[in-house]
Parts: sequence; structure tokens; C-alpha cells
Amino acid sequence: MNNNPNKTSIGMEGNLAALLSYIIGIVGLIVLITEKENKFVKFHALQAFLFHIAFIPIFILAFILFFVFNIIGGVIAAALGSAGSIVGVIFSILGIIIWIAALIIGPLTILGGSIYGGIQAYNGRWFKFPIFGNLALKLLKITIPQ
Repeated sequence: MNNNPNKTSIGMEGNLAALLSYIIGIVGLIVLITEKENKFVKFHALQAFLFHIAFIPIFILAFILFFVFNIIGGVIAAALGSAGSIVGVIFSILGIIIWIAALIIGPLTILGGSIYGGIQAYNGRWFKFPIFGNLALKLLKITIPQ
């Protein structure tokens, strides 16, 4: 495999291909599939793809928690009557807060991580996200050159 971040087998500069991988998660998958030679590009493409898809279960969990808290709140309010209505409202509000937090914090984290990872890749650095970088290296069976 080519270790030079400046050349790719798809006719694009390596740092640009690696940067594009961070813009939208599916682009990372496309670059990963089409690039055959360049370790640097394949690493960043896989890391970017893993980073983006990792947020799917987080959003699903937040959505489930939203409904669970609202159901619990409704059950408490129905079971306790007027005395439980405030507790029911509190549970419902907690569910809404969890969902809104996921809808705000999740995309901001994706955006910030993508920008940072893209800048690092464009500058030719083998930057690793804490979990996804090691996983990408393991899946690709490569080591970062020193």
C-alpha cells in the first residue's frame, strides 16, 4: 500500500481525499471503497465513517429515553392523580431535555470532530480519535508511521 498522503489511486491528492471523508460520513465510505493503495487516505476514510455512524445508536438511545420518561411520567400521573401530576410533568420534562440535548450536542460534536479531523487529515497528520482511530488501524491492519 502507498504510504504517501500526497497520491491516491483514484487520481486525487491524498490530503484532499482524506479531508472529504470527514465532511459527510457516506463520503468516507465511498473513499474507503474506491481507494486501493493509500494507507493514509484509507485510515482517515474509515475513521471518519466510524465516527459518523457511532452517533446513530446515541440518537436512538436518546429517542427511546424520551419515550420511556414520558410513559413513566404519564403512568405516575395517572396512578397518583393530582398528587402525582407534578412528578409526571418532571419525568416528561426530563425526557424532553434528554431528546433536545441529543439533538443539539450530537450534531455539534459531529461537526466539531469532523472539522478537526478534516483539518488534521488535510495537513497530512495521522490524527486518531480516541476510540475510532485505534479501531480503524486494527480493521485496516496498518500502523501509523513514525
